[in-house]
Amino acid sequence: MKVKKILFGLFALGMLLTIIPLAGCSKDDDEELGDHGGSVLTVNGKKWEAQSLPVFDEESFIFNCATGKIGHLLCFYEDLTDEDLEKGDDVSPYEVILPTENAKYIYEDGEVIVTKCSAKEVTLRFDNYKVKYSGKWESILGDNRSEDIIDARYLTINGTVTFYNH
Repeated sequence: MKVKKILFGLFALGMLLTIIPLAGCSKDDDEELGDHGGSVLTVNGKKWEAQSLPVFDEESFIFNCATGKIGHLLCFYEDLTDEDLEKGDDVSPYEVILPTENAKYIYEDGEVIVTKCSAKEVTLRFDNYKVKYSGKWESILGDNRSEDIIDARYLTINGTVTFYNH
């Protein structure tokens, strides 16, 4: 279990390093955010736009995004590779990790519904999917949630995103 957490921590660190160059982006660069499928989730009423293709595997689905100049990495722990997955299935994850903020969130309300699926891609619709902050995720970092969510006890996520199998 510890090895898994360490490996995930290294993965999260790698993803974080891909976000860092965003801090130097100017306003005119924001128009290029659609390069990754135009994927946007609305979190607490604010747009979180994809910075790389949203991906999934047998353990989780990942949304690497930014809100203006702040980068986030949302890791939803739910397997989307199940061969029995069908349109209409509720795949609302119980736990969400934000490795970039070293924060853990637990399911509270709402749903995440499969609207389209194949072996290579799954489209999910977030309908008022609400998670509650439950503290620090086990990591080498302290609780360093970004200024746009540091005081947020809940995250409410809405939107439709296609995740790709990597």
